[in-house]
Amino acid sequence: MSSPAQPSPMPSPRAPSPTLPSPTLRIRGLTKRFTNHLRGGVTRAVLRGVDLDVEPGQCVALTGASGSGKSSLLRCVYGTYTADAGSIHLRTAAGTVDLATAPDRELIRVRRDHLGMVTQFLSVPPRVSARDLVAERGLGPEAAAELLARLGLDPALHGLAPATFSGGERQLVNIAIALARPRPVLLLDEITASLDRHRRATVLRALAERKADGTALLAIFHEMPDQPGLIDRICRLDDGRVLEAA
Repeated sequence: MSSPAQPSPMPSPRAPSPTLPSPTLRIRGLTKRFTNHLRGGVTRAVLRGVDLDVEPGQCVALTGASGSGKSSLLRCVYGTYTADAGSIHLRTAAGTVDLATAPDRELIRVRRDHLGMVTQFLSVPPRVSARDLVAERGLGPEAAAELLARLGLDPALHGLAPATFSGGERQLVNIAIALARPRPVLLLDEITASLDRHRRATVLRALAERKADGTALLAIFHEMPDQPGLIDRICRLDDGRVLEAA
């Protein structure tokens, strides 16, 4: 008498992919000049040979007077401004990209998968709800609503377009969009300036959690935050140069 058929073994789970190198931002000799055509073509160097490293899981805060080059530095990294000289190397699991010379198509890919930037201004399609704006970054509607609520946006506003929101409420949507898709490097340009104390603390905690997960943060703060464990180094820019770092 034949033995009963044995059940087919469960398929073994696929072996996890090997851990790949985490991204690192390395800036060398970064120079950016602007020409003022209203003043007879006067040229001013806003960044003068900046060298700076940001490691995975590290937050580097940029300080300096207005006009010292802080925002210009972030915009060069993100590709909004074109650098006149120097290199901006972003190391990813797929290899290293020089953002200073990368073609537009490569920059779009890098922004989608590896590099996010949050400013004080929200620029999104009109008549799209806050929840949908966040959800289309890779979250479902419920997860998008949860993120918005956690950051402090009133659930009654989730289904409305941000054009009707206050400045602080729009900024919460802006931050939620950036946090909806985990990216290894985040550039932050005074993103808490329009928030009240409670919401500012909530956002800073969320950033600290991302940093703990390995995200590299390069940030400008309106006021230096007191969130424990957030800032690792403070770099001061003066006349386009990094003069000191701690």
